[in-house]
Amino acid sequence: MEKPKTLSLEDLLNSDKKYIIPVYQRNYSWREPEIQQLIQDVWDKYNDNQDSFYYIGTLIVDDRGHSFEIIDGQQRFTTIILINAIIQKEFDYKTNSQKASNLKFDSRPKVENYIRQVYLSGYDDSKNPQETECQNIHSALKIIKNCINKSTNKNKIGNLNGFIAYFYKNVKIIQVEVPEGTDINHYFEIMNTRGEQLEAHEIIKAWLVKNCEETKRKEFAKIWDACSQMNMRIQTFFENEEIEETSNDEKDDDSLENILKSDKSGEYIQTKTSRNKDKYRSVIDFPNFLLIVLQIFNQNEKISLDDKNLLKTNGFGYTDNSKTWNAETTSKFVSFLLQCRILFDNYIIKQEEIDNKTDWFIRSPKYNNDKQISWVNTFGKDTEKETEVDDDLKCETDDFFGLKDMIMLQTMLHVSFPGNSYKYWLLDALSWLAKNRQNTGNIGYNDFMNCLIEITKEEYKKESERITFTYHNTERFVFNLLDYLLWKEYKKGQIDNFIDSHLKNDEKQYSGYINKYFKPFKFRGGNSIEHLLPQNHKHEIDADDKDVILNSFGNLCLVSAGNNSRYSDFGFNAKKELFFKQDSTESLKQAVMFSHERWKTKDQINVHEELMMKLLNDFGK
Repeated sequence: MEKPKTLSLEDLLNSDKKYIIPVYQRNYSWREPEIQQLIQDVWDKYNDNQDSFYYIGTLIVDDRGHSFEIIDGQQRFTTIILINAIIQKEFDYKTNSQKASNLKFDSRPKVENYIRQVYLSGYDDSKNPQETECQNIHSALKIIKNCINKSTNKNKIGNLNGFIAYFYKNVKIIQVEVPEGTDINHYFEIMNTRGEQLEAHEIIKAWLVKNCEETKRKEFAKIWDACSQMNMRIQTFFENEEIEETSNDEKDDDSLENILKSDKSGEYIQTKTSRNKDKYRSVIDFPNFLLIVLQIFNQNEKISLDDKNLLKTNGFGYTDNSKTWNAETTSKFVSFLLQCRILFDNYIIKQEEIDNKTDWFIRSPKYNNDKQISWVNTFGKDTEKETEVDDDLKCETDDFFGLKDMIMLQTMLHVSFPGNSYKYWLLDALSWLAKNRQNTGNIGYNDFMNCLIEITKEEYKKESERITFTYHNTERFVFNLLDYLLWKEYKKGQIDNFIDSHLKNDEKQYSGYINKYFKPFKFRGGNSIEHLLPQNHKHEIDADDKDVILNSFGNLCLVSAGNNSRYSDFGFNAKKELFFKQDSTESLKQAVMFSHERWKTKDQINVHEELMMKLLNDFGK
């Protein structure tokens, strides 16, 4: 058996042997959060010390003689291959790494051929592959290009060429070969069903438990373990007898019993708990939730929301003992963690499946006389009908539309910032909830909704001050915010007038067709910017500055990678025909654009942009 080898990425990419992804491996699945994190991690290390080494992880392989079979690490390896392609073709960086990809597939010739073509001809984001299995690769290439561009503009230390040189020379990967004769299928199965090592939050748990008073360790572990299960409701982990046992000698405000009784009817303890998992999905994972809670707990200290720093100085400080976690502080933190988790469960959106329908909800526990638990809308009537609005949830001075409005706003923020390390809106919202609960003991709909509106306005203010709204600069948040504001116009009953305001008389017949797409609209997290009139159709547009108009905000909308590929390079009429065959839309801005009979004049696109920007800027005031 060969000893583990430490390879630079340049050595890895120049290997004489090919790297094979075997048939049993899943398709490439990394999205923006994982890709963005990898690139930013390298940037951070480069900025910190340009002479340092950054270890990107482990690649476990089986030596086939003529090639290496990748057993573990294929997602990271594929991403490295794609980054290399973008650097060579998009940034024209002269490297010693080979021009052809050394990644091969046992059973995916279309994917292998697509990557080969990118290495040969470069990446063209307007040429979406028709094959479904290639679309994730295409999306990843676009994300990589945008991430490098964005990081280059953001990072003041160093420069692009310095970063790229660091990427090839100083970023290292550990290659481990399995022993000869290993049953690879069995090895792969075991590796993916058993934890290889403790996760960072488990290390922190073990560390903090030692700091607890011995009589409180059982309670600490119970709370921590319950809070760590982000895809189950916190109340399902506690039963009456457990509360009585752990809280016998704890009658202060931070006792487990008092915390669990802190909301609504005061009967938040069950006699029996169902252990069945809810079909329930959180908007954040536990390590990043921990960091948000730590930031709120330590208000005077800047905490990184990047979970790679969980153990470090700007996290919990485990690796350098930079923080003092005595028994009292530890006890207060775990109590605060539970309080924040209850607030998170009751007031932040979750994706749930109810009656075979998956949707976003904000729900809280309710107990009947027998203390049997059920889940109801946190604010207002227990109804799932979006058209039924409680009058007492309408703000007297604004046009809020009940719980549905809050769900739409939170969902818009969530899909705009999908990476766990970038959930600053959630940090601000949870911080407000914790402070308000402590000061008033009550969370009011209007107050919390106003909090979310202010968070959104601050984010828009940052975007509007930083960028010009064009194809290369507009963040997905701006498109999503605009769709939220268009949805609000619909809820106010003003969308027909709004659409008609920039249509010619002979086009106004279309507004009725468009209107139907507003009611079922839901945010889906589209990440591809679509040119309604494609760039290769610029001959159709009536303007001298055709490229400027085509890349302006007025000609753009946000769609999924799949629909971006589906629309391909079709012209306006062909896209419109496809659009009208759908029962729903992922972009209300696009729906408004399709209310036009034609789309080829500079005035049309400019007027549309002016109206959209007015809606955004009026909100931002």
